[in-house]
Amino acid sequence: YEEEWGEPDADTRAAFLLGGAGVYAVAALVYQALGLPDFGRLLGRFRELSQICAPVTFLECGSDELFVGRAGYLCAALVLKQKLGMEILTPVQIRSICQAILESGKQYAVKKRKPCPLMYSYYGTEYLGAAHGLSSILQMLLSYYEYLQPADQELVWQSIDFLMDQEQNSNWPPELGETIERENELVHWCHGAPGPFSN
Repeated sequence: YEEEWGEPDADTRAAFLLGGAGVYAVAALVYQALGLPDFGRLLGRFRELSQICAPVTFLECGSDELFVGRAGYLCAALVLKQKLGMEILTPVQIRSICQAILESGKQYAVKKRKPCPLMYSYYGTEYLGAAHGLSSILQMLLSYYEYLQPADQELVWQSIDFLMDQEQNSNWPPELGETIERENELVHWCHGAPGPFSN
């Protein structure tokens, strides 16, 4: 059964929360906690998935968000690093994934003429929140800040400033350009202020 872990759908093999990368990451942590020697092999399988994230557009729905995209894959690597006390990905792999996130965001922002230097969409919606949106993508880029070039670091800070300017009534709208209506206001981890502040 183990050979099939994380492989049911080619589109989600590198997904942290909804796919294979998450399965390998959690399995490696469980194996390590139980003292099973094979946890290194599971980390290797996790590491191999970085190749899937390399193309700028590897998912039609949006390649960068937390559940199935590159931000999620980097988040899984960060969790593994924090729990195991070692970097799981090589510097080359980290730079490659970060560069793909940056390039994707720049291309989308230019194509759609967005005021933010980095912008992303998931299933055609320009989410701002932690689940599928700009805030978690920026959080992952900040988590790997030392791997970014100075010009790209500046783009991240400009995008954070833009995100902060979207605040309305001490909250953020779920998507870019949306106005918050008090009676329908979303204050969730996935949409609204709690997500960016809990990251």
